[in-house]
Amino acid sequence: MQLSRNLIRSFAIVLALGIVPAAAWAQPAPDGSAQPAPGDRAPDGRSKARRFPMDGKLFLERVETRLAKAQARLEQALERRKVPPKMKQEIEADFAKGAAAIRKAAQHAAADGTVTREEAREVRELVREIRHKAREKYGPIVREARKQKRGEGPKERGQG
Repeated sequence: MQLSRNLIRSFAIVLALGIVPAAAWAQPAPDGSAQPAPGDRAPDGRSKARRFPMDGKLFLERVETRLAKAQARLEQALERRKVPPKMKQEIEADFAKGAAAIRKAAQHAAADGTVTREEAREVRELVREIRHKAREKYGPIVREARKQKRGEGPKERGQG
């Protein structure tokens, strides 16, 4: 008799804990906006609001945000590596040219008011292409600077 009571209580608790969250999902948010249901999320947990087709203004805002973050990371890296002023200006000028090309592509994609997945993919490919070209151009310079900083190559083992 005691075992069946414990079993029934346990079952009731599990059932109650499963129903309460389900009821919370079904209710609107306190601010009146609809909360996304569990099925309205992408596999990575992000809201479907980031999915396509996307509003053109939202896409342009996200592109600008990413460009601002990339510029901040670039400035931080240039300061950390103590890049000479002349080279720093050249790198910043190349970044500005690339950013202008990306903005132009994003504006072209958002011209009709919505951005499809394919249009966003084209912008993303342009970004990768620009990044690849910059790394090809400045990668050898950075590697050479690192070698000079280390003293013309790594030390051999046994010398120490």
